[in-house]
Amino acid sequence: MFGRKKLPVDAPEAQAVVLKTKWISQNTQKGQYLLNVHLRVHFDDGSTTEFSSHYHHIAAEGDVVKVRFDPNDHSKVELVDETWKEQRAARDKHKEDKVARAEQQLSPGAGPPDMHPPPPPQAPQPPSI
Repeated sequence: MFGRKKLPVDAPEAQAVVLKTKWISQNTQKGQYLLNVHLRVHFDDGSTTEFSSHYHHIAAEGDVVKVRFDPNDHSKVELVDETWKEQRAARDKHKEDKVARAEQQLSPGAGPPDMHPPPPPQAPQPPSI
């Protein structure tokens, strides 16, 4: 049942770690991706289980995502859609911040002295008469 959408939306949730991803296909015209993701679910009671599923969102190893599960059968697990959107937004924000920091470092006067040496001193101007 792993990854199938048969659990109610109010089923309990747990956290899972993305262990491995593999691209299956990409449709650039529609902006859709299909990945095979392998996850390890961590339940509140300390137990874990692993499963693989196809999914239409970008994921990276080490992402922590939400899953729903059947409390009577921990082998019944499915991914929660909203998690992937949150992870992608966080990655996009990190990239934007990284670009902004790089731009700031390259602005005049912001980097180390050897990157942006001061302008050469100007020769004194003769007094105007």
